Amino acid sequence: MQLLERAAVRYADWTFDHLPNDYVEYCIIAGINTNVGIKSHAYDRSFKKYVAIGETLYFISYFNPLARPFHFIGPVGIFPAAAPAYWWGRATDDMADGDYPLPDGINSFKQYIEVSKGNIKDGCKQVRKGFTIDFLLKQALQKLERVQTNRDNVREDLSLFLDAMLVEHSRRVNYAVLSQEELEQLYDQSFGHAHNIMLIALRSKTRAHDIPEIF
Repeated sequence: MQLLERAAVRYADWTFDHLPNDYVEYCIIAGINTNVGIKSHAYDRSFKKYVAIGETLYFISYFNPLARPFHFIGPVGIFPAAAPAYWWGRATDDMADGDYPLPDGINSFKQYIEVSKGNIKDGCKQVRKGFTIDFLLKQALQKLERVQTNRDNVREDLSLFLDAMLVEHSRRVNYAVLSQEELEQLYDQSFGHAHNIMLIALRSKTRAHDIPEIF
């Protein structure tokens, strides 16, 4: 019996090791979309909007009419960076709001931010394939860097977005009251960098600073 159990574990490990990275990414996103995050206050307020966003991102990041009959999940959509970038940011935002659980082994949101910023800085070299938010970040970062232009720096955008999320979290738990200047800076970091990341993912020539309505 023990021999069969060991064989089963080895087979399961072998199977996981040979799963395409993009399939693992797809599974992580599906989990975020159907897990605690969908019960957040944001989803309660605008459920139809978030469903529409999710369906649109699935389509543009994963759907290809030639590959679909074979049930292939991979970088087959026209904008493969869009879904992992958005859903990583969505999960992080929900963690800051207390609507999504912290990853296993992480004891505070501040620690999550520190670990994530370290991963971004070194290109997620230490992150191994797994059904984790860290691996989703790795997938997003790699795909974003493939499509960014010479004037872009997605690592900086992602890191500054995390800084804004930490301020949001601190403001929520400490009931902090920010000045107008602090609120404006927080808004710029929260929305400006997030929009910039998505514009890069969508291979647009426009950047957040080109759209005055964002700021």
